Parts: sequence; C-alpha cells; structure tokens
Amino acid sequence: MTAEGIDGDFTVADTAMLNRFLRDYFRQHGQSGTHSQQRNMRHLFSYLARETGHPHPYTDALHRYSEQKQRRPATLSADFIKDLLEATGNGRARDFEGARDHAMIRILTEGIRRGELLGMTMSALPDDLIRNPVIRVVPLKGARASGQGRLVLLTPSSARAFAVYLRVRRSHRFADSDWVWLGTRNRGQFSTTGIRKMLIRRAAEAGYGQVTPHQFRHTFSHDWLVAGGSEGDLMRLNGWKTRAMIDRYTEDVADQRALQAKRRRGDLY
Repeated sequence: MTAEGIDGDFTVADTAMLNRFLRDYFRQHGQSGTHSQQRNMRHLFSYLARETGHPHPYTDALHRYSEQKQRRPATLSADFIKDLLEATGNGRARDFEGARDHAMIRILTEGIRRGELLGMTMSALPDDLIRNPVIRVVPLKGARASGQGRLVLLTPSSARAFAVYLRVRRSHRFADSDWVWLGTRNRGQFSTTGIRKMLIRRAAEAGYGQVTPHQFRHTFSHDWLVAGGSEGDLMRLNGWKTRAMIDRYTEDVADQRALQAKRRRGDLY
C-alpha cells in the first residue's frame, strides 16, 4: 500500500488488492516464498474478520500460490566419503593443506552447517580435543551471540584429524588469528568460496563429480535415521527448532526403516 500510494488502513485490503500484492511478491520471492507469505497473512485476516468484522479477502477469487514440492535430500554414499578422505591423506597428511582439508571434511561429516564450520573460533575450542571432543558451533543466521549455539560431539577420527590440523596450523603466518580455518599461501580466514572449491577439487582427485558442503549434512541426517537413531536426538544434534526438516528425512527413509524393523524381527510364526 505504501509503495503504490494507497491511502487507508486494513479495511481497504480486498481480494483484488491481495492479488496485486502477491503477484508482485512472487516476482521477487518465487513460489515457496509467496506461499509462505500468503499462508501467514491468512492468520492476520482471520483475526481481523473475527475481531472487527472486516470481510475476509481470502475468497474463491484469490489466486493461490501452492507450496512447491520439496526435492529429496541429496545424500552421499559411504564409498564417496571414504574416497574423499583418502584423497586428503586419510589422517596421514602433515602438510598444512592436506591436514586442513581432511579435518574440514571429517567435521562436515558430523552434520554441521558450512557457516558453522567457517565461523569456528580458536577461543571457543576446548583445551584438549582428544579428551574433550566437544565443540560449540554458532549459526551465522540472526547474528546470534557467541555464547549461544549448539554443542557438537566429534567422533574419535574427527577429533584426531582436527588436532592434527591445529598442530600444523601453528606454523601459519596468521596462526594468531582467532579464526580456526585459514587459507593456503599464508592467507587469512578461509572463505565460503574456498570451501566449495576445495571440495570440488578433492572430489575430482577421488574420481567423482561435484559435491556441496550441505550434502554432508543431508547424509548425516539420513544415515542417522536409517541406523534407527531417535528423531528427537537428531533435532537436537542438528539444531532444528521445528519438525519440518525431520519430516523431510523421515519420509525419505520410512520404507528403509520399516524393512529393517521387519528384518530384525525375523520369522513371525
């Protein structure tokens, strides 16, 4: 209303106006964003109709923006991950780049987000990763305070790989930086572009096509559920506040879980 210079309050918002607004919103935000906006505004107008008697603009003449069908989460095979780890030395590399890449891939397999990985700081790490392999990661979304975030328990292999990288990191030009992950050629903080290029390069070395950081998170979630892990535990481990993502994965692996459950029971009669 402000953008088009329309005077008045909510009482001038009729079906025709909402159709114009949503059409403009769709051009900027696409199908899914417009569906969410339309769904949320319905609650507002239902409240206004109930409290003020304002005619509800959600009539048959309102153009509906249905939710796009979500794609199946893309997961990685166990062989791919093993070959990728082998391409980075499989824990034997002692050069900076090899140790860093191996440690980053190991920690990605723990299901953390790319932003959480790149946002890790030295000051937030435990003194001894081997004895206390628990790190706190803070999502970059919403600029949350550094004291918040979720705890991630590293597997023994991930903790060892991380410890090796931290030892090699001491000789880096920017070793005093609080950012954990540093670039090669004595460059500072590792970038989003850097991690994407690193994964593509390492995948090519292992004989595979492209891979994205988020596929590791998908794979962790998928494998957790296939192995019979608790849905509630996965929500806590992944830092999800609602069941929306859980529902995506449970639908994806429901058949596999059902078959495994029956296989464990054996003969019924």
